[in-house]
Amino acid sequence: MREYRILHLEDSIQDSELVKRQLQKGNIKFEYLLAIDRQSYINGIRDFKPDVILCDHTLPQFDSYGAFDIYNDLQLDIPFILVTGSVSEEYAVEMIKKGIDDYLLKTNLHRLPMAIEGAVYKRDNEKKVKEGIKKLTQNELRMKEAQKIAHLGTWEVVFATGIAVWSEETCAIYGLEIEDCIQSYAIWLSYVHPDDVDSVKKAIHESEKNLSDSRLYHRIILNDGTVKHLYSESKYKFEEGNLVGIYGISQDITEKKQLENQLLRGQRMESIGTLAGGIAHDINNILSPILLCANFLSMKIKDESSLKMLHTVEMSAKRGADLIKQVLAFARGVDVEFTILNVRQIIEEMGILITETFPKSIALRLTFDENLPAISADATQLHQVLMNLCVNARDAMPNGGTIGIEAQSIDIDEQSVKMHIEAKIGTYVVITVTDNGMGIPPSVIERIYEPFFTTKDIGKGTGLGLSTVATIIKSHAGFMTVTSDTGKGTTFKIFLPAQIEIVSPVITDDNPLQAGNGELILVVDDEARILEITKAILETYGYSVLTASDGAEAVTIYSEHNNQISLVITDMMMPTLDGIAAIEEIQKIDPDAKLIVVSGLKQNRLLLKQNTVEFLKKPYTSEKLIRLIDTMLHTLEVV
Repeated sequence: MREYRILHLEDSIQDSELVKRQLQKGNIKFEYLLAIDRQSYINGIRDFKPDVILCDHTLPQFDSYGAFDIYNDLQLDIPFILVTGSVSEEYAVEMIKKGIDDYLLKTNLHRLPMAIEGAVYKRDNEKKVKEGIKKLTQNELRMKEAQKIAHLGTWEVVFATGIAVWSEETCAIYGLEIEDCIQSYAIWLSYVHPDDVDSVKKAIHESEKNLSDSRLYHRIILNDGTVKHLYSESKYKFEEGNLVGIYGISQDITEKKQLENQLLRGQRMESIGTLAGGIAHDINNILSPILLCANFLSMKIKDESSLKMLHTVEMSAKRGADLIKQVLAFARGVDVEFTILNVRQIIEEMGILITETFPKSIALRLTFDENLPAISADATQLHQVLMNLCVNARDAMPNGGTIGIEAQSIDIDEQSVKMHIEAKIGTYVVITVTDNGMGIPPSVIERIYEPFFTTKDIGKGTGLGLSTVATIIKSHAGFMTVTSDTGKGTTFKIFLPAQIEIVSPVITDDNPLQAGNGELILVVDDEARILEITKAILETYGYSVLTASDGAEAVTIYSEHNNQISLVITDMMMPTLDGIAAIEEIQKIDPDAKLIVVSGLKQNRLLLKQNTVEFLKKPYTSEKLIRLIDTMLHTLEVV
């Protein structure tokens, strides 16, 4: 963060303190010197060497006119900002004409940090323009190199001839050779994006009317259809008091806009995800008793017709549960079980699935690098990523086409890191999925990762596929890009870090399902339906059951019956006392208490004692519940 040396000409100690507090609130890093009269002001400029001058209007035997005259006599090239109690509009206009950078009232000090940074930014840019134009002929080669790095070009129009002179970098920004550069205003305007033409014309008109500097943010469309974002500044040129032309700079800020869009998209995802997470929790509580009942009854009912209906209910509940898992994937992140994966094997498995299930009009092309490094990833989730992308590719080619899946390794350098805020320097495995379908329109491509956004017909898409893909890739410390050409196809690139350290695979326990022997189990949940069906299932399988509707009641019951209770099954999100708090209290009573923690959300497992605690994700089947209880009671060894 840049630190500013701020000289403040002000005779009021109280107002001085107000200014310093406002700068601190605005997260401005600064050194501060107060000057109370003419001499201390001059001494401060000489000794303190300020970056910014703040000036009150009226002081004893001195005022802002005199302060600004001294500023001009010393030919200072730093921001001068008027900060005063009250001024007339005429006075403010007069001071701005004299050359001050900004003014604000003491009643509006919240704008001061922004005013300082804006004034410094303006001065810095003006210096760049002045120095660039002054040294253009003296140091042309060095300037050209600097312009290429900064994507910064210069230009000048001589009014006597009407000819526009562009630097080589300006021509490059527009995708033109130097000999083909634009020579007239009308031709240049034809490159401006149609949606920005009116605002550009208006800004130019205002600049011409007042002969004032202009600053423009706008887009251009190159001859090949590429859209770029530009920032331009211009100044009118005078010689011996006569207006002779206009000159300025144009900077390609497309990369900056892309980074801004990535940040904004992340903020939107976070906001929507928070809302979706809460909704998903409630829906999980609705699906849980349905899935428990359907699964439980299917073990007891023998009638084929009834079993078929129960199977339909169970499948529908599972389908809803899968949808909620997708919601939670971007709402709260995903739990990842990392193993060492051979990317080629994963893609070849996906190729077999595509070949067997996609229409015959869809061709598949697989390409791999030799000696492709392994990655550390969750195989199920990587399958989900590839399937979502391939299904989207299939849907983009209703009349047939080709899906290409390619895997290669690349090294990410500093330049690539600047283009992608999630990237880090190192080796990545890149999985590229391409199609030659209808493509994604430019107006849509910025929204494709938004949850619930879809261009598909009702019933053909939830809008969760790509948002889930993005979340999974992020959870794997990777990132992704997309490019698309309307009518020609789309390319997704997935970047995953190449494997360096060995990650231990997850070991699962497949103990057979067994009934209980009367063990007492405490079930805690604020949903009465879940309590009722869970109690019925456990009693059917030979367990005794106590129930509690919240954490506080659970702690009370456990304190009374802890010698008899063999296991506690508790929900995480409950009123009065939530699951985490209840577990902590139960573990105080019995540090070795066995617990099954039930939740549909990703949990912080570090909060809990690990060796006697297991997690069960909502919604779950009665079979899965009984199997986990059996594991906890009969095979778990307390350390």
